Amino acid sequence: MSDDALFNDQSLERLPCPVCSRWTDRLKQFRLIRWLIFLGHFHWHAVEYVRACPSCMRRRIWYRCLLNIPTAHIIWPLVIFPVALFNTVRAGMPGHTPDILRGITPDQLADNENKKSEASWGRIMAVTGVLTCWLPLIGPVFAAWAWFLNRNEPDWRRPASGYALIIAVLIHMLIGGMLLVEAIGKM
Repeated sequence: MSDDALFNDQSLERLPCPVCSRWTDRLKQFRLIRWLIFLGHFHWHAVEYVRACPSCMRRRIWYRCLLNIPTAHIIWPLVIFPVALFNTVRAGMPGHTPDILRGITPDQLADNENKKSEASWGRIMAVTGVLTCWLPLIGPVFAAWAWFLNRNEPDWRRPASGYALIIAVLIHMLIGGMLLVEAIGKM
């Protein structure tokens, strides 16, 4: 039996909606924009994966759409609104979405997306610690913060943060020693 035939047989099966518990032959799982903040050239956003029957899905789509009006402001009619219209149409289409038929949960999709982005504070602080370790006073602060965040990481972040902290400590010991020698010389 081919995959298409398998999907067609499974798409006729009725499944319960996780939101309202009604049985449906049109269970949908979509990636929705949870929130979007737009400030000219900069924007921040978060997404969510939702699994629901068509009526629950439409309710969630429009809830998120209307909630983003104040923060997405000028790009709301260009991004949020058209995506909401498109998802509303898709929610009413017959059959289950392919991710549901494959057994992929919203949590699995969210985990995969988080792994792809990987712009974690640990990475950011490792780079910041390396770049600022030589600066007086703030260098050790960033290097120590980077080491604290990355001390258990198996990749490049741990050694980079460790070397940044060692360099920051050595530089500040050198500065302290020079200040001490200068103070003793003035006595």
